[in-house]
Amino acid sequence: MIIGAGGFGREVLWTINDCNKIFKQYDVVGFVDDEPSLKNSIIHNLPILGNIDWLLSSPPIGVEFVISNGDPKIRKRIIERLKHLHFSYPIIKHPSVHWADSATVGKGTIIQAGSIISTDVS
Repeated sequence: MIIGAGGFGREVLWTINDCNKIFKQYDVVGFVDDEPSLKNSIIHNLPILGNIDWLLSSPPIGVEFVISNGDPKIRKRIIERLKHLHFSYPIIKHPSVHWADSATVGKGTIIQAGSIISTDVS
């Protein structure tokens, strides 16, 4: 599931779709978003499944989440709200990314098309 269906969420979906063209590794079931105007919407053929409160009330099992909000403060608030659920957050890396062997990337990182991750970057 992609948390956040705004512009960055749609870019993340594009990245995931590009990854799947090379090796099918993700099965995106939909978006989670708190924007009331998006309720019951379909975005790029994926449903808005609910908001964060919906997710907290009936957390799915075995689902990974990508938090697609570009504002670090909002990302942190979302993680804080969900931390007791122990969700898994994958690393999403576009196939075009150049990545140094000495780079380290933590869980939940999203690296978009055209990025270069240089030596010894964390």
